[in-house]
Amino acid sequence: MAREAPPLSTPSDPLERWNDALTALQLLQIDPFGFGGVCLRAPHGPVRERWLSALAGLGLPWVKVPGSADAERLLGGIDLAHTLQTGQLRMQTGLLQQADQGLVCLPMAERLPPALLAPLVQALDTGQVAATQHASAPAQARFGVVALDESLPDEAGLNAALQERLGLWLDLQALSPSDIDAGLDEHEGALQLGLSPGALARARATLQTVQASDAQLHALCASALALGIGSLRAPSLALRVAC
Repeated sequence: MAREAPPLSTPSDPLERWNDALTALQLLQIDPFGFGGVCLRAPHGPVRERWLSALAGLGLPWVKVPGSADAERLLGGIDLAHTLQTGQLRMQTGLLQQADQGLVCLPMAERLPPALLAPLVQALDTGQVAATQHASAPAQARFGVVALDESLPDEAGLNAALQERLGLWLDLQALSPSDIDAGLDEHEGALQLGLSPGALARARATLQTVQASDAQLHALCASALALGIGSLRAPSLALRVAC
């Protein structure tokens, strides 16, 4: 019998945002690529580092894609450094393919160049890395994205095409380490978020049975319409998160 999705809620204060950020980590563990991923708006500092440290502790496979990477590093191609060093042609698997079933982390995601953004967005949509001159057929690459938006208030943020494909947007700019410590005093061990293998398997199996009611579907679409959101991705990803 299908399970009904839980009701939706909205954060109202900074500490609730931190609790939502912890919930996002558990959602990523259960469903790393089902809802696209997370846009994390936060500067360098102890708050972001604690969240990233907790993410690393979940045991999810993930790769970091720096803005300096070239297309061949992203999609796969000739390992130029090894080839020049040894004189023997060597191919390398692209970062997106390496992230299959896991996560791609984008530091300074707001500055990701178009040459990397376009194939990344395409792979998110299709679950595949497109064929290149070095690969005659597409390769599977189903992954979620953790986009670290480090832009200042007067700077452009994350590219809209990437942002709308990420189901969770977190803003931790207003949080201080003392806010987090206060929450941990009340809920000791709150950062121990990793599920046991058995619990994780049960959660993933249960996810396949969760269905939303007609009223919840209507509420999601009505909310998107009221907020002026024209893309259908937003309510679709919100539905996946709710499930």
